[in-house]
Amino acid sequence: MMPALNFVQYHRSAKKITNPGGKKAKWRRAPRNFVSSARRVHERTIPFAGTNTVLIQFNHRGLTEALKTHRVQLQFTGIRVLREDELNTTALRATARAKTFFEAFWKGKRYFVEKPSIQTEVRVRCTCSDSFFRWNWWNFEEGTAFGPKPRKYQRKTRTAPSVNPEHNPGVCKHMVNSMLLMETSGLLKPGSRSYKGLSA
Repeated sequence: MMPALNFVQYHRSAKKITNPGGKKAKWRRAPRNFVSSARRVHERTIPFAGTNTVLIQFNHRGLTEALKTHRVQLQFTGIRVLREDELNTTALRATARAKTFFEAFWKGKRYFVEKPSIQTEVRVRCTCSDSFFRWNWWNFEEGTAFGPKPRKYQRKTRTAPSVNPEHNPGVCKHMVNSMLLMETSGLLKPGSRSYKGLSA
């Protein structure tokens, strides 16, 4: 499996998209300027202790697609995931209770998950139209998409320009807002670079 990107790399890649007039797309500005979803909910965290990965799922109530709820999946890799029954030494217990870890409960078991940062590799997916038309297929082609092969968007007209002419990987506003919610909820590693602070 090819390595995933981190959010800094997704952000840089998304800003490279060229509009039909030849200018870079202005809709990929600094994360702090993204429009927040009307309702953002951290639905659940699924830890995978054996593979050092964690899947964090979110639901977003649509604004431009008002009657839809968009599902966001962020699968972070290369982080420590400790089961409660593994904490058999003082050092491990101290590690799990440090500010760089958070608690997660899954199928009746308690886990301690290392907090990711914006430099942590992550595979992404969203069910919104922007992701369908612009990102999901090319993220999959790049090896950075979470989950199975998505349905490829087939353009119905050749008169309208492609929304992703360079076939860049990238993230939609719901993925960005999920990352911002993680930041404000204390689920990102303290002392790490702020995602909200990335420049446009």
